[in-house]
Amino acid sequence: MSFSLSLHQYSDTFDTLSYDKKTSQIVEKNMVRVKLICAPINPADINMVEGKYLVKPDLPAILGNEAVGEVIEIGADVTLVKVGDRVFHPFQHAKNWIGFWQTSWIISEEDCMKVPSFFTSEQAAMLSINPITAYIMLNSFSELKKDDWIIQNCASSAVGQWIIFLAKRMGLKTVNIIRKESQKSFLYSIGADIVLIEQDRFSSLVEQKGQIKLALNAVGGSSAKECAKTLTDYGTMVTYGAMAKEPITLGNSLFIFRNITLTGFNRTKWVMEQSRSDIINAYHDFFKLINLESCQIPIYKSFSLAQFKDAYKAYFDSNKFGKVLFINE
Repeated sequence: MSFSLSLHQYSDTFDTLSYDKKTSQIVEKNMVRVKLICAPINPADINMVEGKYLVKPDLPAILGNEAVGEVIEIGADVTLVKVGDRVFHPFQHAKNWIGFWQTSWIISEEDCMKVPSFFTSEQAAMLSINPITAYIMLNSFSELKKDDWIIQNCASSAVGQWIIFLAKRMGLKTVNIIRKESQKSFLYSIGADIVLIEQDRFSSLVEQKGQIKLALNAVGGSSAKECAKTLTDYGTMVTYGAMAKEPITLGNSLFIFRNITLTGFNRTKWVMEQSRSDIINAYHDFFKLINLESCQIPIYKSFSLAQFKDAYKAYFDSNKFGKVLFINE
């Protein structure tokens, strides 16, 4: 018996979700049945519930942007995976939507990637979004070389932690802006070079101001402005989030005299625009870079799918540091 979390109406809470029994389906010859191990709640999931995200599947829709699962049944012609394999699915997008907040699902074998053995299931559940977002941003927008400096706000987020982790392995130096003093020591432990608490005009505290080639912005508003002010001539700021829900307003001089570039990145849009082989190759390069070691994103709390309202409350807990997961009990 299988169950799912379905959204019936856009809302500011999870009150319009329902935990529903699913009708059993036959596994066709090139398909596989996957049993949920765990799935995170991401900002994109919250935005989808609110109806404010790029992806808007027809309602009612099963939600869940990413997960890790175990293959429990394969079709007669399947050769790429076998029963017992742990898999994740990085190819999901608006036109190829499945939704992974369900206890099991049927999916094409071509939409599965095997999880490397050194990933725990909790970390593997987050492979589709945050680590590849960090990897692409560090490798696609600026020609970075060893000892170059980058700056990021929202550095304690899962993407921010992966940026620190990957930058260290690329020989890059990071300036990391966070809101809570209590998170400083953790970021230093995973490889941060400098960690600063966000405040008014924090760019004046950055000793590397004018030397930074890449800024990664997940906040917007004044935080983005201060990050941009630290850039070197012809530096680039990539915006991939808008946590402050405020526009980016920059002085003209940054463009006229510094020639900085502003651009954006969205992982879902990237998946839609890439070939399947390009996505697979990006993951292979990513796995090669991390060399049998994963960044360990903290896990705050775990819930069954049936406990979705409790999971929602935990997600917005002011003391939360780490991911909230759905697990298959």
